[in-house]
Amino acid sequence: MKLLMRNLIVLTILILSASSTFAEKYPKVNFDENKTLFVNLNDWAGLNIDIEIRDLKGEVLHESQVQKGATLTKKYNLKNLPVGQYELILHSDMKKAIYPIEVTENAVKMLPVENPVVFKPMVAYKNNNIEFNQLALGRTVTFTITDRTGTFFTKTFQNEASINTKFDVAKLPVGNYTVAVIGKNQYDTYFFQK
Repeated sequence: MKLLMRNLIVLTILILSASSTFAEKYPKVNFDENKTLFVNLNDWAGLNIDIEIRDLKGEVLHESQVQKGATLTKKYNLKNLPVGQYELILHSDMKKAIYPIEVTENAVKMLPVENPVVFKPMVAYKNNNIEFNQLALGRTVTFTITDRTGTFFTKTFQNEASINTKFDVAKLPVGNYTVAVIGKNQYDTYFFQK
């Protein structure tokens, strides 16, 4: 009985430590009463990060870069932003996080977001194949191949944690092509010449 209890305690400690480690995988966004935004980069601190604040039309209102090894927490004063909704976007070479925020007369708050992080896809053209890999985490992702005359191929992936596939493009005519990977908070394009 003592052995069983000890094993349950050890298992509980392992589960709690794993869940607290996972909870820190995304940057943390907090605000104070002075309309100041704090971004704690957590595990993103080892990456070069671009930080943007955009309005909902896509206009970049603020842009800065954080180099590898820099301070974990960044502070931004939002007092001069007009009342409205904005997006805080953090992106590296491999992933990006989008946080919707709202500025009111008296405060700034983050709007609800299910999963702010989108991992960028890896797309490569070699030997008449397009290799497509993405950590999708269950999101719906659409893959298309087009040229200037129209769409040659479209495939939608749903409820897949990871997408790893090849597309044979040997029968496509010689020319310039665009690969688009589209999903919620994602529109990535890649170009190849056949």
